[in-house]
Parts: sequence; structure tokens; C-alpha cells
Amino acid sequence: MVIVVITGGSGFVAQHLIKHLQENVTDIVSEIRTIDRKQFTQYLSWPNRIPLHHFASDISNASILEKVLTGADVVIHLARKSLELTSIIYEKNLSENYWKYNFQATEMLLNAMLTCSVAKLIFVGDAFANLPNEDNFGLSEDIHPGLPETSFLLGDYGESLTKAELLGRSYVGKELKDGKTFHAHFLRPTFIYGEGHTKLINALKTVCELNNGTMPYAGGSSRGMLQYVYAGNLAGFIESSLRNLLNNPDWCNGEYFYCTDETKAHKFKDFIAPVVEALGYKVGPERNFFLQYTSSYCADLLTRYAGITWLNSGFSNISFRFLFGYSLGFLSRKHDLLFKYRPQVDYETHIGRLVKWCEKI
Repeated sequence: MVIVVITGGSGFVAQHLIKHLQENVTDIVSEIRTIDRKQFTQYLSWPNRIPLHHFASDISNASILEKVLTGADVVIHLARKSLELTSIIYEKNLSENYWKYNFQATEMLLNAMLTCSVAKLIFVGDAFANLPNEDNFGLSEDIHPGLPETSFLLGDYGESLTKAELLGRSYVGKELKDGKTFHAHFLRPTFIYGEGHTKLINALKTVCELNNGTMPYAGGSSRGMLQYVYAGNLAGFIESSLRNLLNNPDWCNGEYFYCTDETKAHKFKDFIAPVVEALGYKVGPERNFFLQYTSSYCADLLTRYAGITWLNSGFSNISFRFLFGYSLGFLSRKHDLLFKYRPQVDYETHIGRLVKWCEKI
């Protein structure tokens, strides 16, 4: 039996993961510890089969972090500064915060794991983090092992998270002071959705309020095509990785895997339409991508440097390009060949749960 630590333990992905662990891994997990600078508030229901302890602290607090890690066996690293979807209010030091909470926090965690002899890590990154500014669909999984040859599609967010993953991969094989060897898997989920995703919901509300109750989107038959993964399915991917690390740690050690509900891509506007409508808004109108992209770029500059927000249409320049600019998809053959887990592809049920949750907030 092992003790599992979850960073970012107050986030919506952590909620789905804890629910999944409570329901499915009582045979291998004896305790769950979570750490997050936010307080823990449970909003999903689950059986209390595994003791759960939350530590309300930032990872940068070394003494608390070492307390959380002492005696633990596996760390599931979910903590991050996620991509800011809107720019109506410019966040001062946004770039610095991406690096602080994505790269520097990961570095502190890795060093603390070595100090506390925690030998196993599941790093949950982002499939889109290291993509360049271009379409990506149907290409080999090995085409994006590290840094892109050009600029990052997701800017500082993408670069900081990519370099955090690469740092974690550089620790694989290191010997800990108790003689154990460091083992890790690196998961790259696509667009994560599910109950509790307040950041996405708040962004949609902001965009729609700024556009007379509508969510504009960019036209184009192949624009805005993404893959998605339900948070509950991502929890299944994580369980699969956890069991593999415990039962056969040298197998797939240091590998990265893409996690998606299905390899088929869907337009973001169609995917998110039920949620937008549940919030009382409408999807549309269609706009020219290049005009809207240029407008969002100018709006970001005015918001950042002059505090002028009247031109802002909601989505930040980077998020608009990400959500509506390209066709972005990945193969998952590596995971399918090496692991038994298969995600439950039931979009109507999963998006329906998110819609019901939206109606309650």
C-alpha cells in the first residue's frame, strides 16, 4: 500500500482524480495527501474509503512541502498556473507568474522529492504546451518531444510548462539518498473539461457579456478544431500510470503520453455550445479570423500598457489563436499499445454533467 501526494489538490482536475481514486484504487493506496495554496472544498461526491489530508500551502513553502512528502511514495503533479483565457483585466506579472508556478514550482518539488526519497512522479502537463504556431493533426507522437523550432503557440504558459516537463524528464534515473531510483511518467492531456472548471466558465461569461450575450468565433472549415478529455477520463489515465509505476517501474520510465477521449477533433464552438447556452448566452456570430486576431492583439496591448479595455472582446490574443486558429490533434497509439485503460467516450453524458453543474452556480 502506498501514500499518494497530489499537488494542485484544490483544482477541479484534482476533484475528479480524488473521486476516481476513492472508487478504484483502495487495493493499492492507503492515504491521499493534497497540497494547494487554496482551501479544499469538496463538490463532487465520493465514498470515503481512503483517508484524505489537505495541506493549505504553496509548494514554495519548503518546510510544509517536505512534511507533505515525508513517507509518501508517489507524487501526482497537477499544480500549475493555467492559461489565462481573457485579458479584460491585465494580470500584472503574468509572465513571471507562469514561470513561478509552472517551472520554478516544479523544480522545488523535484528537489524536495529527492530530499524526502519519493521515487515516483506522475507529471500532468498539457498536450498543446510545446506546439508551434501552426496546425498539428495526424502527426507522429514523437514529432514534439521537446521545444518547438519556432515560437510557442501558448506563449509563456506553454514554454514554462514545457520546460517544467523537460526538467522532470532530466531527473529520471537519478539515485535517491536511500538508494532508490527516480521513475516518472509524463502525461499530456488535451483540452480538459468537467464539473468544477470555474476558470473556463468565468471566461465564457466574460466574453459573452462583452459581446451582447454572444460568444463570437472565427470562421473557416478547419479552424478551431481541438481534441478534448473529460477530467474523469484523465483520472483513469492517471490510475493506469500509477499502477504501471508501482508494478513495473522500469517499463516506460521517462516516457510521455498523450491523453484524449478520442483522436477525432471537434470545433471548439460546437463543443462548448451546450455550456454557453446553459449559461444563458448564444454562440455566434462568425467573424473573420485575421480581423479578430488583429483586434485581440491590439486590445491586449492597450489593456496591458494603457489600461484601456473598451476594444477588448474577451478572449486574449493567445487564447483566441489557440481556440479558433488551427486544427490541433494528436495520436494516442503509444498509450493504447502500452496500457489497458481506454477512456469512456460519452460526450453527451460528460458535457451534460458540466451543463448541470453550470446551472447550479
